[in-house]
Amino acid sequence: MLEVDRRGEPVKARRAALDAQRQALEAEWDSLAASKPPPTAPESEGQAWNSRRADLIARSDALNRQIDDNNAQIDAVRAAYKKLEDDARALVARGEAQVAKSLGQLPPGSIPQQNLGGTGTYQRQGGDRKAGWGDYQERVTGVPRGFGYKLPGKDRYGRDKVTDGYRDGYAQECKMYDPYVKAYSDPKIGPIMLRKDLDQMEDAAKICFANGMGYQVHCNSFSFSKFFREELAKRNVRGVQVFYTP
Repeated sequence: MLEVDRRGEPVKARRAALDAQRQALEAEWDSLAASKPPPTAPESEGQAWNSRRADLIARSDALNRQIDDNNAQIDAVRAAYKKLEDDARALVARGEAQVAKSLGQLPPGSIPQQNLGGTGTYQRQGGDRKAGWGDYQERVTGVPRGFGYKLPGKDRYGRDKVTDGYRDGYAQECKMYDPYVKAYSDPKIGPIMLRKDLDQMEDAAKICFANGMGYQVHCNSFSFSKFFREELAKRNVRGVQVFYTP
């Protein structure tokens, strides 16, 4: 990043200097146009004006070449910044995948089939799952759409608690947020929705912990995964892991 910044700073400074030169030349062109001698003027005045015009053309061409060269350097710096951003995203994804793998969770998209087990039971889930949600859940958990993993316990309201899957000692929950970030950012309904999600995660984690299971939350938004990880830690919820799983 520092290397790219060092490349970018002189390019930006040069652009400002070139803009100043361009404005000065434009003023000279205006002055030249205003001082064009009439046809009846002596020949020497016309020659001097033409010489001045030729000089302005040469200087304008040279300045345009410098501007084109500087614009090319600006494009190169922008491309370098974009590469830095892409590399950072790839590094985050690799790091999350390595952490997940070390904890027994395969990277996204590599789960061929859901492993059965645990103290819960698989059951059909009512309601129609939206295509995006269903695809995300199937890809991460390997559980066919329309099925869920019923935990051996009730939530804070006395209702059955069903997660999206189970694997290697962990009940799994999938949270797809990116297409709905605007709603969660709404100052009126956003906090209510977030609190509801946190309550559900806390209830599931407590049931799992009481029954010798871990609890994993897979979230397709990096910022939301970070938020839930921090908030669940503040609530002292045990046995829960939150992953950024794009």
